[in-house]
Amino acid sequence: MRISSIILSQVLIFSWAVLGSPCADAQARPDNERVVTEADGTKTVLVRWAIGSRDNIVTLHIPLAYLPIVGADSRNDPFMGTKVFEAMLWDLHPKPRNRELPRSERNQLVTGMIESVLAGTKRRNETEQLSTRAKNNLESVKHNAYQTKYHLEVAEKPGRFGLKRIGAIHTLGNQTPVGLDDFYYTGSDPETSPDFMLCSDEAVPDDPPPGRYENPGCQQWFALPELSATVKVSYRRRYLGEWREIKRLVTQQLLSWKVSNGENRR
Repeated sequence: MRISSIILSQVLIFSWAVLGSPCADAQARPDNERVVTEADGTKTVLVRWAIGSRDNIVTLHIPLAYLPIVGADSRNDPFMGTKVFEAMLWDLHPKPRNRELPRSERNQLVTGMIESVLAGTKRRNETEQLSTRAKNNLESVKHNAYQTKYHLEVAEKPGRFGLKRIGAIHTLGNQTPVGLDDFYYTGSDPETSPDFMLCSDEAVPDDPPPGRYENPGCQQWFALPELSATVKVSYRRRYLGEWREIKRLVTQQLLSWKVSNGENRR
């Protein structure tokens, strides 16, 4: 499982120049995002976000240091539909900027995306949106290029870390491609699971031998009804056993950006 190509391509398109700029307050998207400078000199992004209904718009206060992208939402809604963030395990501090991270630090990186259930033209709740994501990802495990190339059977596999698992049955050993994924989930039905993950097959080593550069990862999904959203977080597969703690830490961080007084933007 590689870090989402969508997130990486957006990072390339929308440079992080805003954060590094010493100039006055920037305005990435006037309608839905505004970057302000706090009294201590730090920058905060004020993000319009709908909670409960499309008419109830509050302001999230997100430190700019967490955001690799500002102004990347292409929808025409009067609030943001998605926000991408980056943080470091385990204190969830922002990703260090303006320097190359060594592999040991890159292994601590968490990249995430909050996705509103109220954005766009299709109305759904958190459970429905999460189920749609689960079905799509389960389908990608059952039918993909590697499964077709190697004629692999996809079936239930032994569970791990309190999670059930579906994936390819194989004996590829050290030839296992990093893009061959397993679907992990809680509950009895993978398509309606409240917590599910897509992770590189366990045969891909966390620490590859010399000459190989695989760095297997996981993507984890869960609902965040307090923000009328679902959340996807990407991290190195070596931390899959801590999936509950990662969910707790990310949830705590995201909710800290919600103003406590329920401020609305009229």
